[in-house]
Amino acid sequence: MSDVSDFDIQNGMLVKYTGSGGSVVVPDGVTEIGNSAFEGCKNLTGVALPESLTAVGSRAFADCTGLTEIELPETLNSIGTNVFLGCTGLRYITLPDGIDSDVFEKSTGLTSYRHEFYVRDRVLKKYRGSGGDVVVPKNVTAIGDYAFYNCDSLTSATIPDGVVSIGKYAFYGCDSLKSVEIPNGVITIGERAFCSCRKLASITIPDSVTEIGDFAFWGCMSLRNVTVPKKIDSAAFRERVSLTIQFDVQEGLLKKYYGPGGHIVVPDDVTAIGDRAFLHCRNLKSVEIPCGVIAIGNEAFYACDGLESVTIPDSVITIGREAFFDCNSLKSVSIPADITSIDDYAFSCCSSLTSVRILNGITAIGVGLFSCCSRLASIIIPDGVISIGKEAFYRCRNLTEVTIPDSVSFIDKYAFLGCDSLDPQVRQKIESIQKKSK
Repeated sequence: MSDVSDFDIQNGMLVKYTGSGGSVVVPDGVTEIGNSAFEGCKNLTGVALPESLTAVGSRAFADCTGLTEIELPETLNSIGTNVFLGCTGLRYITLPDGIDSDVFEKSTGLTSYRHEFYVRDRVLKKYRGSGGDVVVPKNVTAIGDYAFYNCDSLTSATIPDGVVSIGKYAFYGCDSLKSVEIPNGVITIGERAFCSCRKLASITIPDSVTEIGDFAFWGCMSLRNVTVPKKIDSAAFRERVSLTIQFDVQEGLLKKYYGPGGHIVVPDDVTAIGDRAFLHCRNLKSVEIPCGVIAIGNEAFYACDGLESVTIPDSVITIGREAFFDCNSLKSVSIPADITSIDDYAFSCCSSLTSVRILNGITAIGVGLFSCCSRLASIIIPDGVISIGKEAFYRCRNLTEVTIPDSVSFIDKYAFLGCDSLDPQVRQKIESIQKKSK
């Protein structure tokens, strides 16, 4: 702590500091720090300036080599030349409103030594440190446009609570950036904010975010895991974030899979597979759907022609229209007992499908459900099914055995059209039911 006797104050001007240094608190009421007032005070480590201060004279803190940070109050409206000249330890500078950052830099010689954070009006205007693992100062409320632009030595960034916005191009081209912590409270992420951060592997965007600018994560080639806030529309996020993101999950709904395919396990927090979630994912080989998922949406796995197996848990109760349409590598499928609805053409054109196990639960075999499953040889329709719809087994050319329970009272006349290999007794039973249902 400083003593009032350490200061020579005349008519509101601090003419000279005579203390031993350390962390100094300039007395309230001081309106001006005079020329060279602290010059050469090498033991000075910090200065708290009063809100009454309006001017700082030339060389006021020159050669204070132990000074590491200083915040200039909002009341300051005049600053002299070379104020911090020779302050080789200075890292943090906070600029008030009314002091232009460019003027401040040129008039004080700040570029002659290292300083990491250039803050003005609590906005981080520019980072000029050596990179590595960086913690943004706690007094910052916004990351300014271009703040870390092309800082290719930056490896991680921790953004403090209180920051509400990340500006456009803020982290653009930070090639070594692997992780960034975005606090809850950030509302906007600007255009191309993280563009071309090639090593960024994962990021959590908090629920407070309501807007993400165009191409915010474009070119982040290593990004695989992104947690998307509930308020961000997935379509907008998808268009603006041109990345390889694995799972876009919102409120339990898997909206879209962006991964490379192969053998995947759907996250445990998913409760529904959305419409077209895996549409045309041709490199997908197998999918394990977790217990807790209750619905598989329309065209969810449409034309995943590399898909060989899928695990459908007992929790699933509905499968949407064309959910597995044209999955022509799918060889077998087991439909759980609690399923109450399988929509039309759900397994149509699965040309490699040879085995289907349907447990009790459904009451209807829908339109085109297994149509064009050319390798399907036999199927047991469970007790409780009442109707078999139009083209349900259309052109299942190798289908020979069909077990039809007594509960079936209606079979559409085109249900087994093109099933040229049907056992005669099976065909006879089909025709018998068709006649009765007319």
